[in-house]
Amino acid sequence: MIDTFIVKYRLDGQQRKITYGAVNNLVSEAGMTKFLYVGKDHRNSRYKLYGTKAFKTDGIKELLIEDCFYPGNTCSFIKLTCKPARVLYRGDEYALSSPKDYEQVVELINSFIMKLNKHMGAYPLPLLDEWAVDRIDYAFQFATEEYALYLMFLRKGCSYNEDRYEDSVYIRNSKCTVNFYDKTQERGEEAPCHMMRFEVQCHADYLYKMLDEERIGSLALRELWDEKLALSIVTKRIGKLIGYNDFYSLKAAESVIQEACRINDGEKNALRLLLKLSLYPSIRRESLWDLFAVRIGTVDADGKIRGRMERVLKRLGMNQLAIPVRRRVETLKNPVRIILESLQIPE
Repeated sequence: MIDTFIVKYRLDGQQRKITYGAVNNLVSEAGMTKFLYVGKDHRNSRYKLYGTKAFKTDGIKELLIEDCFYPGNTCSFIKLTCKPARVLYRGDEYALSSPKDYEQVVELINSFIMKLNKHMGAYPLPLLDEWAVDRIDYAFQFATEEYALYLMFLRKGCSYNEDRYEDSVYIRNSKCTVNFYDKTQERGEEAPCHMMRFEVQCHADYLYKMLDEERIGSLALRELWDEKLALSIVTKRIGKLIGYNDFYSLKAAESVIQEACRINDGEKNALRLLLKLSLYPSIRRESLWDLFAVRIGTVDADGKIRGRMERVLKRLGMNQLAIPVRRRVETLKNPVRIILESLQIPE
């Protein structure tokens, strides 16, 4: 459910004065040499970052001290990038933190904060409940032999500008970053089944948006450690790319079309054409509709034809993208359906 999260706490003047030394003292106490270093991201000198990756054994991927300089004002934060599954499920490189792990995660991070507080003197940091989440990465995954086929469909859901990688779909903006990828290939492993990971990184802008819309009550980790919320965000992003229906080869689709009720012959023929056009190697999920309109010789400016065809597809549970014959696969479940089934959640 959760891969990584970042929590932050605003330091008062006294805490900022001693935090740098306290972190380096903790590094030294651990017998390490990865002391705080100046980060590359200065962003026109309005921000200055000092970071260390010395605390991975504590579930802390990176610790940052961030100084923000504004006209007439300066503020500082301490940020912890946490990847607790690496500690809770040590040795399992595919592990994600689950809903039941929350108390253990809190205990893990609070243990680190208390170790740091031994060096903070009279100005200790509060425990995790008083820190705000700055980013949280929700993720779901499943193993499949058809990893190449899933990647093909996911990439067809991208625009040409977004499709930059052969082994993943990575789409970044200020609110959310989509990162759907082959985790097994990323790790350089060979196996008949590969782990497909569907990850959505929710940045601060998106978290504040959810807060304003009252989808969440606060930016506390307890509020965001929510499987239903994670599921809603991730499946919505999958659906935006490739829809929610299963994939069929032309042969398998024909069997469904032939048996379909409440669909006239014209709609059946239009559906056959749409699926054939989707097999063009260069076609994208969105541009498919433009090509379809050209081939039927009709301008669909108001989207009525597309709307009617999408209703037909939904009724049949069929995706607009067909499986190529060369793949030798007749049907393929939509990732949303697999994730829901794995969690035993009704569709």
